[in-house]
Amino acid sequence: KYAYNTKLKIPGEKYNMLYSFPFINSQLDFVVVLKEADAYDQSFEQVYHSFEKHLLEDFPKSEGWIGACLPNLDKSKLSNLEIRNDKYGSVILDYSKNPKGRRVLMLRFLFYA
Repeated sequence: KYAYNTKLKIPGEKYNMLYSFPFINSQLDFVVVLKEADAYDQSFEQVYHSFEKHLLEDFPKSEGWIGACLPNLDKSKLSNLEIRNDKYGSVILDYSKNPKGRRVLMLRFLFYA
C-alpha cells in the first residue's frame, strides 16, 4: 500500500518504484534499487563506485549541486552519498539493510515540493 509502479527505467537498475512512507499520504519519493542480496559482497562496492562516479559527473557543482558523504548508522563500508541542490532536492546513493535483513543499494530521489 506504500509503493507504486513506474514506467521509468534507469540504466543498471533491478527495479524502481514511487514510495510513500511512513504514511500513505506521505510525500512520494522515487526509489531505484541497484543491487540487493542476503549478504554483503565485493559487487556492492563495484556498483556503488560506478554510480558514485556518474552522480558526481551528472550533477556538477557548477549547476548548484553539492555532494556529501553521510556515514551509515551500522558503520558499514559504504557511506550514503547525498547530492543536493537547494532548488530541486536531493539524490541519495543509499546502502542499507531492509527489515528482512537483505542488503540493498539504491538511489533515492527526494524532490522539493
